[in-house]
Amino acid sequence: MIRNFSYAAEPTEEIAVALNKNIGCCRVLHNKFVEHLYAYLESIGYDGGLIVGYRVPAYKDMIFAIGKDYMKKSDATSYVNVRLAFEKSVEEYNKQYACKSKRYTKQAIRRASNGGAPLSFRDLKGMPKFHAKHYCVDSYKSNMVNDNIKFVAPEGEEIFAKDWHHGNYKHFSVRAKLKLPKLPMFDVLIHRPMPEGSKVKSVVVTHEKAGQYTVTVTVAFTVKSVTRLKNTPEAQEAVKAYLSNHPELALGLDYAQKDGCVGSEDKLLSDLISLAFGKNFRRKEARIAALQRKLRKKQRPDYKQGIEASNSYQKLQRKISKLHRQVANRRKDALDKLSKAIADTFLLVAVEDIDLRAMSQTLKLAKNLLDNGFGMFREMLKYKLAEQGKLYVVIDKWFASTQTCNVCGYINKATKDPNVKEWDCPVCGTHHGRDLNAAKNIRDEGIRTLENAKIFGDAKTIRATVARYTKKLAA
Repeated sequence: MIRNFSYAAEPTEEIAVALNKNIGCCRVLHNKFVEHLYAYLESIGYDGGLIVGYRVPAYKDMIFAIGKDYMKKSDATSYVNVRLAFEKSVEEYNKQYACKSKRYTKQAIRRASNGGAPLSFRDLKGMPKFHAKHYCVDSYKSNMVNDNIKFVAPEGEEIFAKDWHHGNYKHFSVRAKLKLPKLPMFDVLIHRPMPEGSKVKSVVVTHEKAGQYTVTVTVAFTVKSVTRLKNTPEAQEAVKAYLSNHPELALGLDYAQKDGCVGSEDKLLSDLISLAFGKNFRRKEARIAALQRKLRKKQRPDYKQGIEASNSYQKLQRKISKLHRQVANRRKDALDKLSKAIADTFLLVAVEDIDLRAMSQTLKLAKNLLDNGFGMFREMLKYKLAEQGKLYVVIDKWFASTQTCNVCGYINKATKDPNVKEWDCPVCGTHHGRDLNAAKNIRDEGIRTLENAKIFGDAKTIRATVARYTKKLAA
């Protein structure tokens, strides 16, 4: 199994300068790849559609074309990752955007309508773009090759846990040393251990806008606490039969604009969900708005004209970035705890395959939908359930979960109106809450369509016993 662990780094001033140079070299190399692609597209008169016949050159050829000595002093594995990322971006463009009609970015359309440069293939959505020095994500990735990445713990301390489990380690804190290629060791604060026997695959170093440095370590380890489940129709039918007889071990989650989501086990999860989606981080939004009003009055940078930002502007910008980081961390922490509680309690979790990106284009829904972070929550559930060998099922978005009576199956088309929050079934007389009824339908559909669970397609694992989860529910 592969997992990422993010830790706070505390490099010295000298090492921080070296890290920033590595980040800058990767940005320069990426821009050279983009320049090479644009030159090729211009030479063939490209005006949209699939990019055919283009081959990404070797990174050594690009470094030679750049012709700068400082490019030879950075980590070679980071250059390999820049090339791989660029190659992936070209493939993604061909897969996601090139097959559709020509679509330009809103910024480019606005520029052209105001008399600026005309639209070209550079303005197409999904096309690889240049990374600006002051506005791109400051990070680079190093791969493990011949033990060139090392963690060194202080004497008597251990950063690998024997009985590792996903969760919070409240009283764990170790200041270890990290060795990266072509850099001296620097401090990293390990706030939770990695599993024993972990093999480091790569490390991503990120320079946050607020000034902090973060290292994200990708490790591979073996999970021995689960038993194998054969990918056969008999095994699937056995699991279906068990969950049909014990529906309390399955959970359906229906997205709710106001409350974040509603679970089919409403009494068990209502408090946890209200805490996770309560949006306590919005208290900081007033402070952010006040600082941004101040920021407008300061001297802004204009890097094209060579005008630097004033010191007060930079100081306010760091404060705003720090507050944004705190907001993001609070949201992530709340969703992490909720997804952990759900993964520990249930054997199956079913969610709807709703298009959150399309919903976010609606101005009425966008702010609250993005604040909920439901897409990130689904991804957390997915990998935490996989770690424990449990089931994560995605229901077809056209399934009529809201319209169907969970008791008798009657279809009430009046519930297509989102203002209908409660209704009585005219056939069986059951009174339904809109979201709770939908969550129960999603749960039942998840049990019926169990073959859509990733556990079967990827030949993962599932726990053989469910006794301890039943005890939790009973308690």
